[in-house]
Amino acid sequence: MLRCAIVDDDAMCRLALKRLIQLHSEIHLSAVCKSGQDLLDILESNAVDLVFLDMNMPDFRGEEVLDKIPPYLPVVITTGEDEMEMSNLPETVIYLIHKPVSVAEFQCALDRVPEKWEG
Repeated sequence: MLRCAIVDDDAMCRLALKRLIQLHSEIHLSAVCKSGQDLLDILESNAVDLVFLDMNMPDFRGEEVLDKIPPYLPVVITTGEDEMEMSNLPETVIYLIHKPVSVAEFQCALDRVPEKWEG
């Protein structure tokens, strides 16, 4: 079972990701966070195998969150910024999705999850 967390300050984006996750029985939604700080707090006491992380949030930008989470934790970036590219992101980022998140892009992100987490 893949345990994941959603981190996004936008309620509609959180809901869209929750619905996509619910289509996959092999994924357990462990946490839904409105901020980067919420994620950091949750990671102190909960195991998470994958993070869907918005890059533009009011308390911490996604880059700051990436600097503070464990380097082995795979991250899928969700962003509304068209100019963002994978080549500018740390190795822990396994996929970049431009919002709105489509079913096809979500599946591409899941296909990149390291083998040890696959159902």
